[in-house]
Amino acid sequence: MTGLQLEGEMAQGSARRIVWSPLATASSAERSRGGIAAAAVPRPTAIKSRALPGRPGRRSSPAVIAARAKAHIDQHYQVHVSLATLADELGISREHLCRSFRGHFRVTVTDYIRARRIEQALALIDSPEVQLKEVGFAVGYTSYNEFFRAFKRVVKMTPTSFVNNLRVRMRSGT
Repeated sequence: MTGLQLEGEMAQGSARRIVWSPLATASSAERSRGGIAAAAVPRPTAIKSRALPGRPGRRSSPAVIAARAKAHIDQHYQVHVSLATLADELGISREHLCRSFRGHFRVTVTDYIRARRIEQALALIDSPEVQLKEVGFAVGYTSYNEFFRAFKRVVKMTPTSFVNNLRVRMRSGT
């Protein structure tokens, strides 16, 4: 045995890490030479990389990380998506996720999540029978106040004003 050992069962795509162990086994050549005992020499016993799931041992480029983050957000924007959970899902640090996403798309992760949710809210608001509170919950906000603030920040008007303007335009036919 060479001293390089993997910790436990390693599934494909799981992260590994380097762990130094002074208790690595010596080869027969090392034992026959004498001198320093092989057990006293630190050796790596496992390897860990912060690779993305499905790509063991490889680091992904910022463009790939940004694209995977965007795809994850597009699929899960209705539920709570935090930077920490998104970074954990991708197997990278929050800082690296933010840097990669902003570098590729020129917008922060949180701004993209907000814009994606409001984009879907605008599509839901078109139907007159839907209440604004329900729209906010449907696109992933936990309270109407949170939805109100995000809507106003993106659209530059309150949800109620937007709906009123929409109804006026529909009546006038423009």
